[in-house]
Amino acid sequence: MKRSWIETFSESLRLIPKISDRPDWSEEFIMEGPRKLYKYPDPSEWNDFIELDSLAWPEKKERHYSIVPTTCFNCES
Repeated sequence: MKRSWIETFSESLRLIPKISDRPDWSEEFIMEGPRKLYKYPDPSEWNDFIELDSLAWPEKKERHYSIVPTTCFNCES
């Protein structure tokens, strides 16, 4: 990915660390493609719902959940 002029300029003044030498992670995590938007997962996925852990980025760490449907939309119990 091409760096912006402000990044290059800031690096030359040593205002920020040299980031142009770092690898470009954007090509490693290519999206699988658009997925249809939905309000809730398909019932076949409820026993083992898989979601990527946002705190583990850039590592793709999966978190497994069991989804239990409720009738109360307010308290999320």
